[in-house]
Amino acid sequence: MTTPAYYTEQRAIGGFLVDPSRLMDCPLSAGDFQQDTHTQIFAAILEMEATQEAVDLVTVAQHLEKKTGRNFLPALQHCYDSAAGRANHGAVVDAVKQQATERKISAIAKSLAEDKDPNAAIAALIRLQNTGRRYDFTLSQALTAALEEIESDSNSGIPSGLRALDALTGGCRSGDLIIEAGRPAMGKTASLVNRISSCGVPCGLISGEQGASQIAMRLLALQAGVNAWGLRNQNLSEHSWGRVTEGLAALKDRQIYINDKPSPSITDVIRQARAWAHKYGIKILFVDYLQRLTATDHRAARHYQIEEIAKSLKSIARELCIPVVAAAQVRREVETRNDKRPTLSDLKDSGSIEQEADQVISIFRDEYYHPDTNDAGIAEFAVLKNRHGPTGTVKVHWSAQQMRFSDMGEE
Repeated sequence: MTTPAYYTEQRAIGGFLVDPSRLMDCPLSAGDFQQDTHTQIFAAILEMEATQEAVDLVTVAQHLEKKTGRNFLPALQHCYDSAAGRANHGAVVDAVKQQATERKISAIAKSLAEDKDPNAAIAALIRLQNTGRRYDFTLSQALTAALEEIESDSNSGIPSGLRALDALTGGCRSGDLIIEAGRPAMGKTASLVNRISSCGVPCGLISGEQGASQIAMRLLALQAGVNAWGLRNQNLSEHSWGRVTEGLAALKDRQIYINDKPSPSITDVIRQARAWAHKYGIKILFVDYLQRLTATDHRAARHYQIEEIAKSLKSIARELCIPVVAAAQVRREVETRNDKRPTLSDLKDSGSIEQEADQVISIFRDEYYHPDTNDAGIAEFAVLKNRHGPTGTVKVHWSAQQMRFSDMGEE
């Protein structure tokens, strides 16, 4: 008995036999066809198209007979006779794709019920979501996409909370890996918390160094504009406690998700990011900090481990179409120089961090080394690498009490 799904697959294949040029923008793969005969036919069509062989009813039948020893001509004739016309062939192809998606979702649900492995199910759903994404474009198509991005309301990127820095970097863009580097006590975690507070979108934080309650306390002090140490030690004025109450109300409904597993593996990070993206739709991921993550092969040399971690963070940014902002340590040798401002070569453990990153931003506070400096209360954010634009340095105000970075003049 011929089902509607079977007939839809026939019409789609027939359309390609009648006009092979329709393969140019086809989102289907052989695995999208439910019937084994149709799977084999479409696989043959794709093989022939890839080798620039003529595709029609007879040539495909000959190709398949050579390959399998079977006569596919009757099946191909049925497809040809039922071919969808050019006007509605796109809708027929979309219907085949939708049928395939529904079957795959059912298979994932069945696997979840049997194996009880939610991480595997989430990964499968993310892969399924990305199946229809195009990776090959003509220049004309790429230019059209670029113009749409330029005209989009979201083109400004996710803000860092520092207008001066965003003017240089353009904010955080989808698919980018952004590294914030510095020595201990420069304010790397504080910068990530500032970004979380300012981003205004659902976000996730992998905090391998500080617990969730510590991060929440920092966010609360930042939101309320109170002394972070005083909040932690319950040593605030009555007026400040009132601001804390207001801060709690403002933060209550923010979509901020925290994983504070100590020294998580890069596999943990990928699984968590996929889960947050699928369940909560996070738009940006923060990682504190890169060297705190562990690689899959603990026995590999450290620079190979860091290379794997950096590549994986960049890959998950592209896969989920979100920016990933990761803090990173710089080498101790910085401390021995007269000028202790980090450079790209100071990134600790591997040059692959520099290679994979779209932006590298160093954080430096002269006050840490020279308490009597003229730059007390000032931090420098130096954009050392910017794949999409200029480099340069901006100076911002640093409030140690609130662990807050702000544009000059806003303090």
